[in-house]
Amino acid sequence: MIRHCNGRRLIKALAASNDWLSSKMEVVNNLNVFPVPDGDTGFNMSLTLKAAVEATKDLKNKDLSSIAKEVGTSSVMASRGCAGVILSQFLVGLAKGLAGKKRVEAKELAQALFKGAEAAYGGVREPVEGTILTVAKESAKKALEIAKEENDIAKILREAYKEAQEVLEKTPEMLPVLKDAGVVDAGGAGFVYILEGVLRLIEGKPLEEISRVEVTVAKTVNTWRSILVGIRGGELKDIKEVETIAGKAIQAAKERLSRLPLQKLKNATGIRRVVGTWERVLGVIQKRGLLDIKAVRTTAQRAVDTWERELKYKYCTEFLIKGKNLVLKEIENELAKHGDCAIVVGSSELAKCHIHTNEPDKVKAYAVTLGEVDKVKIDDMDKQHQTLLMEKEVGEAVKVKGLGIIAVSTGEGLSKILKSMGVDEILGGPKKLKPSVEDISKAIEAIEAKDIILLPNDGDIIPAAEKAKELSKKRVEVIPAKSIPQGLTALMDYNPEASIEENKEAMSQALGRIKTGQVAKAARIAKYKELKIRRGEVIGLYHKEIKVKGRKPQRVALDLIKEMVKETDSIITLYYGKGVRKRRANQLLNQVKEKYPNLDVQLYFGGQPHYYYIISVE
Repeated sequence: MIRHCNGRRLIKALAASNDWLSSKMEVVNNLNVFPVPDGDTGFNMSLTLKAAVEATKDLKNKDLSSIAKEVGTSSVMASRGCAGVILSQFLVGLAKGLAGKKRVEAKELAQALFKGAEAAYGGVREPVEGTILTVAKESAKKALEIAKEENDIAKILREAYKEAQEVLEKTPEMLPVLKDAGVVDAGGAGFVYILEGVLRLIEGKPLEEISRVEVTVAKTVNTWRSILVGIRGGELKDIKEVETIAGKAIQAAKERLSRLPLQKLKNATGIRRVVGTWERVLGVIQKRGLLDIKAVRTTAQRAVDTWERELKYKYCTEFLIKGKNLVLKEIENELAKHGDCAIVVGSSELAKCHIHTNEPDKVKAYAVTLGEVDKVKIDDMDKQHQTLLMEKEVGEAVKVKGLGIIAVSTGEGLSKILKSMGVDEILGGPKKLKPSVEDISKAIEAIEAKDIILLPNDGDIIPAAEKAKELSKKRVEVIPAKSIPQGLTALMDYNPEASIEENKEAMSQALGRIKTGQVAKAARIAKYKELKIRRGEVIGLYHKEIKVKGRKPQRVALDLIKEMVKETDSIITLYYGKGVRKRRANQLLNQVKEKYPNLDVQLYFGGQPHYYYIISVE
């Protein structure tokens, strides 16, 4: 029985929520309304919550109120995407509910949760039911209801979690776009996982999926394998160079694994072998001195041999099953017949499965009998690699001016076009995340201008831009452009001699002149209204709907343009992505010109990921 919550318990609860949400990130990402490969709700929420957890590392001796306040502040600065911003506002509201308190009992905690839900609603300009907002609100209301009679915080959270699950399943009935797409709200699902993480902590259940340990160990061993190959091939001869490579590999692995509760995970299903292997590999490496190339070669060989001896099952197999009335335990038991480390989590309609096996084909064949199988990932653990790339671009120096412009872009060509139209700072890019509140705030301060105009060029970035505006001491205005074509149209009406207020009015009015279409490959099986979409098919999106589908990007682009063009339109602009050859793009340009001889048709290299073409009509 848990009767109170203090600062230390809040820190543990947040860490547990972060671990569990991180492990479910791809499940949440996969709930994107449209089956395009840019679903990132889980990623955005995870990064937001991770920042909150990072902020608590040096606050273990602080009281509950101070910790909660820092959590709220840190999450706001790190928030990105609609769901991330809403989550940060929930944490800010929670902090207000805990203000001035060193510890709280059940009823006070329930009240703080409700304040969090209220703050989340208050942080959104136009709240929409059937989203994370509804899930958070209804679960908080349930917590308040139970707290009237119950003093056990664990029981209250359990009931709040159950309510959140039930409301999540109803979100398609509240929001037609979810029903059309056959998914529940992604942000709401993320919130459910956050609550579930706390409960798993209370119940003593493992919070980490074993793949995070597996990948780290496998990556370390593969670094030593690369060293071995380099020595044998004569590419590595300098002992200092080898020491540097090996030292970095070991240090990186230690740092990653130090953040995981390895001793606790030893007791989890299947993880004992992986942790034990890591300890033995590390032991081999640390016992032997790296005195010369011969010694390094021997050490590398022993490290690799230790890993390979432990690999009873070679293939780490993961996939999603989308079906009806899925019984998770039964699926887990069946998978266990084909290997070890069988783990199945999810719901009765969506199951995420993991197993080490030597029979991945048989495992997939079984999964197909249960429903639609998606996100299949089969890694040969003997050759497993995972790389995280962190990029930081250095912006060009800017001139001191009265009015500056910051825009978000997703492609090299689009960025060049935006720059040519007077944008001072570009955020984002094909390999970058959606900018957080902190990213935007830093860009605002970096530009030597008194007034700043923000062009998010993505509806999911507008909340972060609005929050950055609130935090800045400069005069900042957000032009609510929801796409690159809208942003470019707004820039056509930008007047550097006019005031920021005049520019905001003119640029905002310009947004209504443009229509935006997008052509992309479907990242998963989906059903949208009457359209049954297969993974890999090409789809055309316009006006928040999937309008057309087909096999060829050019054909789909032509069909989509037909849906978009009206008699009063005069210009069609095509921006082709980084995966499209210029020759193909020119073929489409000629076809569009032939079909619409009275319209001005233009073609530009956009370089955007995910989308073959971005199309604007005006």
